[in-house]
Amino acid sequence: MAAIPQGKIPRKDAIRREIRAQRRERGAERTAALAESVAAQLTAAIGAFAPEAQQIAAFCSTPLEPPIELFLAQQRAANHRVLLPVPNDDGSLSWVPDAGTRAQHPSLRVPMPVGAPVADSFVLDCNLLIMPAAAVTTAGARLGWGGGFYDRMLASAPPHLLRVALVHDDEVLASLPHEPHDIPVHGIVTPSTWFVTDFGKRTN
Repeated sequence: MAAIPQGKIPRKDAIRREIRAQRRERGAERTAALAESVAAQLTAAIGAFAPEAQQIAAFCSTPLEPPIELFLAQQRAANHRVLLPVPNDDGSLSWVPDAGTRAQHPSLRVPMPVGAPVADSFVLDCNLLIMPAAAVTTAGARLGWGGGFYDRMLASAPPHLLRVALVHDDEVLASLPHEPHDIPVHGIVTPSTWFVTDFGKRTN
């Protein structure tokens, strides 16, 4: 795990810049090679967190994020329903059942699912949400990319929705800046492992 020295915690935007630089240095080819291990760790985590889940929510990964597409393909092959987000201009997220087709968001330049969105109530019925992140801590703190999409969604999410962050191994940090609106995660998945956060342990 990487560590940020105590008393010298950089601001959120500085951490995001550092993470982006690390991801660019790793490169798309090395990142894509992590697909099988990411799928295996996600499957193991879901089996532990929500073994009876009928529906989960996830996201479409960019070429430098831990690759999730193989996992999503496995879920489709098993006829498991997964909802994927589409960012809206008002800062909200719409959710689309994963059918395997992708487009690029016109302004954010990130992949998104193609299809008709479901009603918000379908998302609230999910047992587990796999979230992107720039970095996380073992305590459960999550640093997003600054858009606030997930913070807005989670502010009204039911308590049964388990939150799991998917990051690279070196993006699990010792500490992160924290603000009152930051919502912690119950678990963390990386290409090499998965585990329950301190927050997740307290709430179980």
